[in-house]
Amino acid sequence: MKRILTGIALVAATAALVVYAFREPITGVVSEQLTADMFVAADTDAFDPGPAIGSPFPLINALREGRTENTVTPFMATTGLLFIANRSVEW
Repeated sequence: MKRILTGIALVAATAALVVYAFREPITGVVSEQLTADMFVAADTDAFDPGPAIGSPFPLINALREGRTENTVTPFMATTGLLFIANRSVEW
């Protein structure tokens, strides 16, 4: 019984050493397998999500202090403005 447990411990230690020694290639293979079908090569559907990437942002329509604002300039402070737009919202 002691000989069997020693053999199992030796096999487990050897497997752990091999996995540790080859952890980078193993990690690369696992990552490739997990992300193999995650991305598409080209967007071929007819869905138009809105303005093209890199195009000027369209005018906004916001209410500020009782006035309608069409640009983001009045909202900027001395430190700038963070504006987040989600192109995928369907109203």
